[in-house]
Amino acid sequence: MNENFINNNSNLVISYKGQEKEIILKNRIKYTNVNLDFTIIEMKKEDKINDYFEVDFYINSDNYLKRDIGILQYPKGNELSFDKGEVKLISNHRIIHTVSTDFGSSGSPIFLIENLRIIGIPNSRYKDMNAGIFMKSILDDLNSEQTKDKISNN
Repeated sequence: MNENFINNNSNLVISYKGQEKEIILKNRIKYTNVNLDFTIIEMKKEDKINDYFEVDFYINSDNYLKRDIGILQYPKGNELSFDKGEVKLISNHRIIHTVSTDFGSSGSPIFLIENLRIIGIPNSRYKDMNAGIFMKSILDDLNSEQTKDKISNN
């Protein structure tokens, strides 16, 4: 992640069904984990951002192997697209999968087709395959006392 890409002087524009919502990020960035490649941004009620997915909390990553997954994404910054594939491997905080992704897909949800529960976030390639960060790794990091202290101090 390029930590200079998003900062407290940035604005976030969310597009959904042809409508755009701009969110000013000043003092809303609460936490960044460069190793897992994610940032936590505080959302407020007045932002009127709805949840469309739930996070899945399987303990054993083997439960995901060969499961059908999908990704809603904006490849290369183009129009919203949907692609599906399957989980090949979960290793070292990564989900290795067969869903076609491209630049612009990072940060999109990787979700189980059967119930739309989020299991990861695409962000890279790994040994010539598409990869993402396993959601349980992100949640484990957010639940650590060290991270909780950092977030509460922001």
